[in-house]
Amino acid sequence: MILEHHPKHGFTLIELLIVIAIIIFLAKLIIPRYSAFYAKARQTEVMLNLSNLYAAQQAYYIQHGRFTTNLKTVEWQPKGYTGNPETTQHAYTYGSIGIDHNGQEGVTFYTGSSQTPATLLTGSQLTAENFVFKAALRTESTTEVWRIDHTGEIKREQ
Repeated sequence: MILEHHPKHGFTLIELLIVIAIIIFLAKLIIPRYSAFYAKARQTEVMLNLSNLYAAQQAYYIQHGRFTTNLKTVEWQPKGYTGNPETTQHAYTYGSIGIDHNGQEGVTFYTGSSQTPATLLTGSQLTAENFVFKAALRTESTTEVWRIDHTGEIKREQ
């Protein structure tokens, strides 16, 4: 009787485990770097939008001798704003809700895709003499609040 030798096809369990271990190792290297990159991109978004909002208010002030209390007047809204948080392309909620919390979506504040509540904009204000705009982002692990005022200074509050 002649025994035929059939070549084996496929991978052994050890080979598969080694490949899985390599993939896990690479993921542990890449994910923190991606998270840091993503956080930096969000911070760049907020700084650019707050700077543009400041510039729009300053231009209005030069023309009218006062700041506007209605952001539609200066035709400013965050890039990617659609009015629907599910399709909006910016993450932060921007604007001012005033001391009395009478802000209005699309007029004094704009909700971002993170659907961060406008109540985190507390302490912001829009008056003819000055303004404080805020940007807020709440994620599962953090809350960020940024502000810019009529002097142009951008600060992170939280």
